Amino acid sequence: MITTSFNISRRSRQGLKVLSLMAVRNVQRHWRHSIAALLSISFGFVAIALFDGFMAHIDDYFFNEICKSQMNGEVIIQTQGADVTNFRNNEWKYSLSRESQGFVDRFLASQTDVRRHIRSLKIIGNAQFGGKSDLFLGNGYDLKEGAAMRGPDDAWNTVAGIPLHMQDRSRVVAVGRLLANKFGCTTSSNPYRRPDGSMIPERRTFSCEGKPLVLNVTTEMGKVNTVRLPIGALVEASIDLVDEHLVTMSLGDAQLLLGTDRVSAYMVELTSRDKIDGFIERFNQSARATGHSDIVAIKSLETNQAQMFLTLVELGHKVKYVFLAVLTLIGGMTVGNTIRKSVQERVTEIGTLRSLGFFQRDIVLLFSLESLLLGLCATLVGVFMALSVMLIVASVGVYLPGGNLTKPIAVDFLAAPEGWLLNAMTFLALTVATGWRVSRNLSRIGVAEALRTVD
Repeated sequence: MITTSFNISRRSRQGLKVLSLMAVRNVQRHWRHSIAALLSISFGFVAIALFDGFMAHIDDYFFNEICKSQMNGEVIIQTQGADVTNFRNNEWKYSLSRESQGFVDRFLASQTDVRRHIRSLKIIGNAQFGGKSDLFLGNGYDLKEGAAMRGPDDAWNTVAGIPLHMQDRSRVVAVGRLLANKFGCTTSSNPYRRPDGSMIPERRTFSCEGKPLVLNVTTEMGKVNTVRLPIGALVEASIDLVDEHLVTMSLGDAQLLLGTDRVSAYMVELTSRDKIDGFIERFNQSARATGHSDIVAIKSLETNQAQMFLTLVELGHKVKYVFLAVLTLIGGMTVGNTIRKSVQERVTEIGTLRSLGFFQRDIVLLFSLESLLLGLCATLVGVFMALSVMLIVASVGVYLPGGNLTKPIAVDFLAAPEGWLLNAMTFLALTVATGWRVSRNLSRIGVAEALRTVD
């Protein structure tokens, strides 16, 4: 026994194996004492994993909403300083001339990581219908490319009527649902969205279909242009504030209305998200080298419009870190108290081990291994519980109201292996540290005193 104790204290392989077997046996024998710690770690892991997974889903949701549904792509090419405020003050200064478009077209044609692009022309003016008028914010774009960028789930983007890219006639506009309501245009009561927020691809009638909408705009030369375009569809913007003034049309109709060949921006969809930074760097270098330094490529998530969405997401991430800290603190206190109580109830066992030749460091190592095994078991249970909850929620289909957003937000969780590993390591470190500290204090008790203690 003295030899065994000596080997153990020297951390030999045989000694470590003996302690490991003893730790496994002790966890099996004393599992009832550890059930509170096990559940605390498991539920803590599940809570953090689900919250982290939901925030990852929200990130993905808003990325798709901004880049796909709103047809912004991952990268926007525009003139320097072309934000919303500057555009409204001088829309022509912040648009791309025909010569600038030629440079952009040549660059995009030379890039293998570009899947597609859309040209867009923003319009501000006055819309009149049925004796009523209101400010309108127009967007003329490449219709077929826009439908492709939205993807199969959002290619059909109309509340009523049919999408512009599927219209038989040319020179037709789509009007935001809330703007149409201001003009007294009514739609059928049939639902137009699925529970997941995508449009139901069927034609729905509306009272102003085919009737002319009068649009008044000011051209680059200061001339007022007025055109009458039939309303072919009603659409719904992502935000109610935009929907109250939205009018969309083909790029050709927008340029004809304004009497220009300019465009406001290019929206570029890449083959992969991880190519965004490289593409932007190459474009900006090429623009500076060819004398087009007034044209820049930026991430679509960095525009003012995107920030309206992302502010909420950033707040959610800050809440996540606070939630993580609070949960770790509560979980740490629960685990610490449970392990402390479990170790204190085994003082006699500690005395017995000391009388058999085990040194203090052997006992500390033994209880640390037990804590490690307990943490591993609890983490595995937490992983199983988290995956089960994810599968159940995904099969049921739960949606939250979007607030100012027109689409509901699905309750879904994306598994993040890196985050799960970090959470597991945090709880394991917390469990082992607690077991080490408590056993270290109790292992200092003298053998005689420990053996006199009644469990």
